[in-house]
Amino acid sequence: MRYMKAKKVDMIFVYGKCRQIMREAVRLYAERFPDRVHPSFSVFSSIIKTFQETGSVYNKKCKRIKKATNNENSTNILAAIALNPYISTKQLERESDINRNWVNEFKRGRTSTCNALRLGRPIEAATPEIIGKVHDIVLTDRRVKVRELVEAIGLSHWIKCIELKGDYVEK
Repeated sequence: MRYMKAKKVDMIFVYGKCRQIMREAVRLYAERFPDRVHPSFSVFSSIIKTFQETGSVYNKKCKRIKKATNNENSTNILAAIALNPYISTKQLERESDINRNWVNEFKRGRTSTCNALRLGRPIEAATPEIIGKVHDIVLTDRRVKVRELVEAIGLSHWIKCIELKGDYVEK
């Protein structure tokens, strides 16, 4: 059974009150809180032990091993898929220490873990020429609107942010 944080704190206080004698603490907890479910000696002991080790009443965190996705691992995955395109995703994950999502991406045809170029509008705002033009316009009229800047410069879409001497003109 899982115990709420307040109940665990009560157990810790009772344990301290009983001069850190576990059996006495379990008995006193049952006397003080008759309406609650009484933890067994082992449950009470594990809650106290967790508190002593971590300083927290929360459960121990899972120490999950993070799997590395690097060029060497991705090359190994691509080679294994080339040799046997029907190899199991789970088997590749176990053998290469790469996350299953990445293994699936490689099986679908992805060749690198680097971000791929995406379709959409091209980025045209952050060139030195455009920043210079914006700077000149802002120096002549400090109350200029972003819409007016975009029209004056001739960009095809709104600029979200243009850097000006460490400040930003926002949309």
